[in-house]
Amino acid sequence: MGRTPRETWARRVERWQSSELTAKEFAAEIGVNAHTLAHWKWQLEKQAAANPVRQPRRERNDAAVSFTELAIAPVSVPATSAIEIVIDMGLVIRVGTQFDEDTRRVLGVVRVAA
Repeated sequence: MGRTPRETWARRVERWQSSELTAKEFAAEIGVNAHTLAHWKWQLEKQAAANPVRQPRRERNDAAVSFTELAIAPVSVPATSAIEIVIDMGLVIRVGTQFDEDTRRVLGVVRVAA
């Protein structure tokens, strides 16, 4: 009989951890040695601590983003007749209900960047 692969033990340990059974009870259910199951739990935790999982970097696609120059001016638009976009650090973009082509491009950039 060959050795059981690491992936198989990892799945077994994961199932055991979510089962709320003791190592002895779970091992008896799946037909393995309880000490071997506990050893694999310890081994997998040790490996995980030594090799922390890095979060994948978010890819940026700068080629797909286009920019439109904005001029900031005080605007008095009633809240009920505008779209308001709140961005990090308190930046607010208010768009009136009459959309022109420039406004549509700005909203497109905001949508792509988000």
